[in-house]
Amino acid sequence: PTTENLLDSIHYLLDENISSSEQLLLSNASTPQYQAVRFVAVDDPLSPFEVGSMRWKQRYGLAVFYFSTDGDNWDNCYRTHNGCKEEEVWMSGDECDWYGIECNPDGVV
Repeated sequence: PTTENLLDSIHYLLDENISSSEQLLLSNASTPQYQAVRFVAVDDPLSPFEVGSMRWKQRYGLAVFYFSTDGDNWDNCYRTHNGCKEEEVWMSGDECDWYGIECNPDGVV
């Protein structure tokens, strides 16, 4: 994963006809949207995914939820939490195994 992946990911989201206020959220490194796109493009342990693929979109959406709800301060299974099964820890491994997440047989949340 590289900075180029991050730029490709941001460009993909900008090309999805998002509003100007949503575009501003992607340009501010402190927003959940930017943190999420950085996660899927650079920090994701399972990266790289094809930008815009179902899996990429799914992990991006869950990452926005995680960062929007201050996931690093959750009581259970936040990304540096030691009290959960390793596969249930958010922002690691398969998102279908993350604590509280369920997927259908096709791996869709």
